[in-house]
Amino acid sequence: MRTLVTVLLLLLSGASEAGLISGLLYSTGDRLRSVGFDGSNFTGALTELESLSPEWTALSYDAASGQLFYAIDGRLRVVGFDGTQFTGALTELEQISPNWTALSYDVANSLMYYAIGDRLRVVGFDGTQFTGALTDLEVISPDWTAMSYDVDAGLMYYAIGDRLRVVGFDGQHFTGPLTELESLSPEWTGMSLLFAATPPVGVPEPATVALVALAVTVGCRSRRRVGRIKRHFGSSTTGGLA
Repeated sequence: MRTLVTVLLLLLSGASEAGLISGLLYSTGDRLRSVGFDGSNFTGALTELESLSPEWTALSYDAASGQLFYAIDGRLRVVGFDGTQFTGALTELEQISPNWTALSYDVANSLMYYAIGDRLRVVGFDGTQFTGALTDLEVISPDWTAMSYDVDAGLMYYAIGDRLRVVGFDGQHFTGPLTELESLSPEWTGMSLLFAATPPVGVPEPATVALVALAVTVGCRSRRRVGRIKRHFGSSTTGGLA
């Protein structure tokens, strides 16, 4: 009985974890590339993807919707992207002035983080347009050239010159010292974390839930029946011996 209940609880529990970092999408000059990355180190060779013209100054990839947001010459744009190649025409979105040097779109909270000069900022963004006034956050020095915010882990990855770094970040403030990661050559002009697909263990199939529930029900009935039989024969045996 306890085993059946344990199995049911495990199946119904929200045991799924945030997807693990599996790589980085980044731009250098006129080329979009990807590389394996585990959150601390590169894990494989880079892959050449699409050519970019003109060159991008910032990017952020929303893999769930297949949309790649990027900045060029004072304009925020979006284009369909399947992780390897563009899948449709670009769409012009908001004007940005002055030009952004880095951006990271927090889709879950509809927030666009971005860097201009020596300041990190945030503004509401619904995937198409800004939805509120900007807020000045942390001072950054020297200027960032690329960034990507891992919201679940509370970590901001960013590039300065030829170095990739990470620092704790809670959405408003830095929460700890920075850590030096990989060296970059040439310098990155945009980047976005890539996450491995989360194993589908948090939400079981309805048929599985029904089957386990049935097994628990049968187990409970069987246990009650065995209990009645034991009490019946137990009382009979006691009467005979007395």
